[in-house]
Amino acid sequence: MTDTNQININDEWKDFSSMLINVGDDWKTVASGYINVGDTWVLFYPPSGVETVYEIKTENPGFDYTPHRIITEVEYTVTVDNVDAGFTKTPNSLLIDSSTATSGPFAKSGTATYSSRTGSSEAWGGSYYTFAGSTSATRTYSAIWTPTVMSGTYDIYVKSPSDSDSLTRLNPATYNITHNGGNNNYTLDQDANSSTWNLLATLNLSPGNGVVTMAGTFAAHTPAWSLSVDAVRWINTTSSGYWAPVSTGWYSVVPEVTYTATWTPVLTLSGLHTVQVYYSANATRTTTAQYVITTSTGVAYPAVVNQEGTGSTWVSLGVYTLDPATANVSITHTPVDVNDTISVDGARFLFEEGWGYHDAIGRKSAHTYIPHIDAIPNDPNIPWSASYSFLPTVSGNYDVSVFLGGSTLSANALQYVITTATGVVYLPTIDQDVFGLFWTSIGTYPFTPEASGVVAFTYYPVDDNDRPECDAMRFRLV
Repeated sequence: MTDTNQININDEWKDFSSMLINVGDDWKTVASGYINVGDTWVLFYPPSGVETVYEIKTENPGFDYTPHRIITEVEYTVTVDNVDAGFTKTPNSLLIDSSTATSGPFAKSGTATYSSRTGSSEAWGGSYYTFAGSTSATRTYSAIWTPTVMSGTYDIYVKSPSDSDSLTRLNPATYNITHNGGNNNYTLDQDANSSTWNLLATLNLSPGNGVVTMAGTFAAHTPAWSLSVDAVRWINTTSSGYWAPVSTGWYSVVPEVTYTATWTPVLTLSGLHTVQVYYSANATRTTTAQYVITTSTGVAYPAVVNQEGTGSTWVSLGVYTLDPATANVSITHTPVDVNDTISVDGARFLFEEGWGYHDAIGRKSAHTYIPHIDAIPNDPNIPWSASYSFLPTVSGNYDVSVFLGGSTLSANALQYVITTATGVVYLPTIDQDVFGLFWTSIGTYPFTPEASGVVAFTYYPVDDNDRPECDAMRFRLV
């Protein structure tokens, strides 16, 4: 066996260093894949600039290729968990506006005149309603806001605008609210607090209560009495809002309420990223959970997931070009019933380098190594081999991926030999001419810091269209 940095020429070992080779005590240049010997250029692979270490052995005329490029990729994975600053979810409140309906969540009745008031800068949504009495007779009024709440402590607010009418308010207005202890009346001067949300009460509520009612009778009066009718808001002051905890995340509870969640990563690299989400699956989940991924151009791409299916694992939404300034993934869903819930937990953004990328951090170079078979006789007894040694800092299961050029000249059935720290050997096989210009997973395997894992292959090409490839190998903790 020769030492590294020697090459056999005419059965004589010659030193070579850098891009020069010593032939007959004369240094010859190596350039563009050739070596100049006696003013004759002889094909010699690989081309200049590829970072490799080579050994050529007398007892084996094959090529043993040991690459520098071992990529752990842990530093290129950004995860936003449901407790991180980059995660937000709604609702933590419910709002019922008087303009939403005349029955159901909001209902009104009575003999008082009920009129729409538009163009308001004080009202929720720019408009509100008024009840107005009479100067000659009594009039009744009733406005009821009925929320669908889950158990918790709520701050209950009301709006009472007045800027789009010139009526005389009957102050103070009285609101009755049902709660866990029964019901109580709460009063508000609608003239004094017309432009803001006004806190009526902080109450413990459970499903079925939290109903706000403003009802009574206007006596005959000159000018006629009136009351403002706008929106009521219930803010759940607990951390879960309208979500309930499940496993390590949350799931929606209340039907017909719009739920949203957004994951905003702190990315350091622009480029292709695989976006993945984590959630808990069961039979009550929606089959049409729609996520939206915001890309580097600002375009939002939808991705629909059946959350009844695979859960409690990372599920890919696809590969997108992301930019640190704009990247996020979100979900919006309005459950139609208790069997249409969504679950949210974490989102993960995995950097996927583009073809030809190389920098000082050590990601792959612009070259994928495809041996030139014509440099060595096409003899089935000549093996081509490569090996990658990996010593992780954290024990766990790692996805092992290779980066390939995907040439039609590549090997059709190359078998990798993966030896883990436990000594177990795995033998995945891939068709190298199918996968190209991207990372290709060859499986998930256990590795520990106690001993290096090794991924290797030894391949015997059958012809010039059966060339094994090797470039970067990536080990990603999953």
